[in-house]
Formats: sequence, C-alpha cells, structure tokens
Amino acid sequence: MFKEYDQSKEYLIPPSIKEFLWETHEAVLLNDIIEQLDLSELYQSYNNQYWWTPAYNPKMLLKVIFYAYMTQTFSSRKIEKKLQSDLWYMYLSGKNTPNFRTINGFRKERLVNIWWIFNQVVKMLDKLGLVTFWTISIDGTKIYANASKSKNMTVDGIDDVIKGLLEEAERIDAEEDELYGENLDNRPKELSDPVLRKRRIKEMLDEMQEKKEFIEEEIKEKNDQWIKQKKINETDKDSRIMMMKKKDFANWYNVQIATENQFVLWTYVSSSANDVNELIPTLEKVKRFGKEIIKVRADKWYASTKNYKYLKDEWIDAYIPPPKKQSVNMTDYKYNKQEDTYKNKDWLEYRFKQYVWVQGSKRWRPKKWWKPKKWEYKAKNYMAITKAGKKKYLDVYEQRKDSYEEQKKKQNTEIWRKINRGRQWDVEVAFWNIKQNLWFTKFNLRGLKKVNIERNIISIAHNMRKMMLAT
Repeated sequence: MFKEYDQSKEYLIPPSIKEFLWETHEAVLLNDIIEQLDLSELYQSYNNQYWWTPAYNPKMLLKVIFYAYMTQTFSSRKIEKKLQSDLWYMYLSGKNTPNFRTINGFRKERLVNIWWIFNQVVKMLDKLGLVTFWTISIDGTKIYANASKSKNMTVDGIDDVIKGLLEEAERIDAEEDELYGENLDNRPKELSDPVLRKRRIKEMLDEMQEKKEFIEEEIKEKNDQWIKQKKINETDKDSRIMMMKKKDFANWYNVQIATENQFVLWTYVSSSANDVNELIPTLEKVKRFGKEIIKVRADKWYASTKNYKYLKDEWIDAYIPPPKKQSVNMTDYKYNKQEDTYKNKDWLEYRFKQYVWVQGSKRWRPKKWWKPKKWEYKAKNYMAITKAGKKKYLDVYEQRKDSYEEQKKKQNTEIWRKINRGRQWDVEVAFWNIKQNLWFTKFNLRGLKKVNIERNIISIAHNMRKMMLAT
C-alpha cells in the first residue's frame, strides 16, 4: 500500500502560501521583523510623477533582498529565478515577480540610506537585551572586489590606451576616405554622420582621461616615480590591489566592523590597507547610538599613540596590544632630567631644540586654519652634532611611551587574557559566519559607495539571522 499520489488533483479553495510554512521559519520571522521597521525614508525616495507606471512596493523588495542574502543568493538574476520557483520567496514577494534589473536597481539606487535601517535593527537588539555596548570588539578583513586584476593600469598605461584610441580613429578615417572618397551618399549612416561615427571613440577617450585624472588627484602630493607605479582598476577604480591571505594578488576592500556578542554594531568599507586609522571613525559611528562604551578590544594593528590618547580622553578602557618593535627604542638613550638631554650608547648628546606637532606617529606642520584635535599633541625634538659636524635629531613622544608601557603592564594580568580571548570568539566568529555560512567572500557591486550598501545588507542579514536563533 502507498499513500495517494495524484499531481492532477485540484483544490476548491487554494490555500495561502503561509500555510505551507511554519511559524518559526526564517522567511516568516524576517517578514515580522521588517514589518516593525520605519521605512518612511525609503518610501520618500520615490516620486509619483510617473503614476501610470506604479513601482513595486519597496517593503516587498527589501524583504526579498534581505532573505536572499540570508540564504547565500547575491545575484539579481538568481533572485529573479527564485521568485518564480521558490515557495519562501513567493511568500515574501506576495507572488510579485520583478525582473533582475528592478532588483539590482533597487539595491544600488534606493538603499543609499540603508544605514537608517541598520540603526533600527541595532536598536532592536538593544531592546531585546542582546547587546549592551559595554565591551566593543573591532577588527578588519579584506573582501575581494568585483574587479579583475588584469584590468589594473598605471598612468603610463592609460596614456598608451588614449594614444592607441587616437591612432585607431585616424586609421578609420583614412580607410573611409580611401573606400568612399568625397561621396557621402554611398557611406552607411553611422559612418557619414560625424556625430554617430565618433561618439563611441569620444566616450572611450573621456572614460580613460577620467581614470587618469583620478589617479593624479589622489596622489598629487607624492613624487612622480610613485605616480608612475600607482595602479587603478578599469572596472572598479576605488578598489586596491594587494596580496590576500591565500598568497594571491587581487583587488580588494578593507571591511571594518564593531561587534558585541557576535552582533555587528557598525560596519563600513575603506580602501585603505592600514587598520590603524580606522578605529576612531568606527567608534565615532558607534557612539551615535547614545550608549556608554566602557571597553574596546582590538589587535595590534590598531596600536598607535593617536588611538590610545583618543580612548583615554573618552574614558574608554583600551585592550590593544602595543607593537613589539618600535621605531625608536628609548631604552638605548639615557636621560638627564636637570639638563633635559639624552645620550645614546655612543655618548652622543642630544639637546632639546623645539616642540614639533605629532599626529599619530608622524610629524607634520599644521596649516593656518588648523584647530587641534584630541589626539594631536606636541613632541619634544632633540638635536645632536656628531664629530663630523653632521646634525642628528631625536623626537621623544612622551605620550607614546606612557601609553605603550601601560598596555604592556595590562598584558601580564589575568583580566587581559580573559578579555583578549573574548575578542577572538566575538569579532572573529562574526567574520567567519559572514564568509563561511553566508558565503559572502566577494562584493557583487562596484565602487566604494555601492560596496558600502552591500556591506550593510549582509551585516543586517547576519544580525537578523542571529537574532532569530537567539530569540
């Protein structure tokens, strides 16, 4: 005996799609969460001047995109297919079937202010007691950009392309004159019309010239040799090429996140390879929630005098290990407090000369309009004259010395070890879940602005999925 199996069986009253789902299914829970969000800014981004072609409801598109990222589906074409064949997508979309262009356009154009939705999700986590903002973990990782490394070009390379395009235009004109002569009537329309004929070449020239100007403006303070070595990608000019963890060179973005209890409190994307300058901007964003931050933990790549001083001024307890190697080892110098001098191992005497401005770990000259910030301060500059009559200088960063020694003392305590272990299972697990469970290892959009949109989408999807498991 077998159970009844009849594909042609008809139902008098078609059941609702929700009847096929259970109450704790991810699609049902996601639907309930988004229904509680304030989407007024998203609705205001639409204008109703084309009332005869109504747009798809943005709430429906938002549910579909979040669920797609929660289920490892990032391609707009694949999402379109899911809407036609997947029961859970049909439930969220109400059986609407927008095409891939509508989905991709909504993702790139309408979610520019997605941070407003991200804030509401984090506040929801706060109300549920899942985050407290007391201990923040900060870390960064590199995500592949949607760009081929073969498309990286230098300024000289762009000049060669422009030169080749001009030569190609001259060659085409010469061939046309030889084939058709002065008789324009025998030529095809796209060749006889100079506007249509040269439009494509002009567009290509303008595009290459824009890329060249972008490089020169970005690095105008560098020397000419460095400019020649600087590369920009044709498909995504904001991405950078660097060696990844797999020991391969590729274009990437630096993704920064601040987490607590494995929930992402803030995230943004940078094209800078150095993490040390990303700590303060990240904390400034987290502070907008109006919560008190008690402790901040990060790895050694965030160690700098600027960061230590900022955390101290904000009354935040820092757990950031200092670098093992420092540019100047002050233990090699003997200080005379009465005369305010330093002597090195060769008994070369350094006498105080002047104060210099220091920002982070580099000396700099303030501009006329400059106003000092909390992490900018003066360092003492000492000068010595060798037997050969040459001048040598020594910059003493007293605040760096004090902050580094304070962190070294903390490292020997049991509290440090406990907090440092907590950082690893907090922020590292969040990255692991996004990369391994959600399969998000490469951006699908291009450009820093659009990449930040996609990064916020995947972070919201991560938070919602964890929220469903926690509640």
